Amino acid sequence: MSNSLIYAEDWAVKLQERLSEPTKWKDICNLEYTNMRVLHNPYMSDATVQSGTRGTAYTMQDATQTDESVTINNYKILPQVIDRADLAQSTYSTQMVLADRQGILLNEAIETAVYADYANLTAFGDTGGGVLGLASTAITVSATNIDDIIRGVKQQINTAKGQALAARNGVFIVWRPADMAILESFMQANGFLMADKALGGAGATDSEFLRHRRRHRLYGRDPLCFQPLGFWPLDGRR
Repeated sequence: MSNSLIYAEDWAVKLQERLSEPTKWKDICNLEYTNMRVLHNPYMSDATVQSGTRGTAYTMQDATQTDESVTINNYKILPQVIDRADLAQSTYSTQMVLADRQGILLNEAIETAVYADYANLTAFGDTGGGVLGLASTAITVSATNIDDIIRGVKQQINTAKGQALAARNGVFIVWRPADMAILESFMQANGFLMADKALGGAGATDSEFLRHRRRHRLYGRDPLCFQPLGFWPLDGRR
């Protein structure tokens, strides 16, 4: 005996969820919107303070301004084509579904480009023998030096006279997931509030740490990051 039946089928209401890393570039970058092709950002060099006594001549100092600019001649784009008939007949291929995913992918592409510009920033790394400072050698993050990294970054900012800028805008470190786990372990072991929060089941990947007159934002990020952290140039300019 062989029955010939038609079985009912069911479809999910929407497409499957996708994994997307939260982007940080809008939080950590000085974002400029412009319709111009060239964006200028000049700065002024400091004049030299002189010593003098009454009755002696002094020398007038020059005001020196230097222009830095960026030419906006390339872009990130994600074009997709879908037939109007398909758009009308497919409940999965709605315009907003496509636009939502395009926005996520474009944000991720821009963040990758931001990190790829690391060579134009001041490097903070291992100067040798585990000593941290202005060097390009990657830091091997561990439970014993995680706090040294944070103090070292603050030291270099203070050395470059960036305290006021840091107090106004905050200080950020972008951690790889493995390094973020080390940092969370350090905070849980040394901070009562963080330890209590972790025991309560609320593990944080974006938390406040070592708050002392300025913000320290901690971000978990892609494990393929070339360095465990990044920050603005340390020559007194943004």
